[in-house]
Amino acid sequence: MQYEGVLKKMQTELGSPIQYYLVFESDFLNMNQVLDNQLQIEFIKHQCINCGNDRPIYRQGFCKSCFFDIPAAGEWIMRPN
Repeated sequence: MQYEGVLKKMQTELGSPIQYYLVFESDFLNMNQVLDNQLQIEFIKHQCINCGNDRPIYRQGFCKSCFFDIPAAGEWIMRPN
């Protein structure tokens, strides 16, 4: 089985045990079900999580221009008091 997408922080679901999911654009993968199996992860390209362009990632999944321009990467989000 093959999945393709941007690696982001895994989504979780409270339970016993806690369920972990890799969520992609059109599908998801329950990571608990693949424990003890062999996985292969292959880098294909960079992709900014804001603009979607193939640019090198600067911080937090954003390209440099998005990181400095969008409110989601603002100082108040990255370091809340």
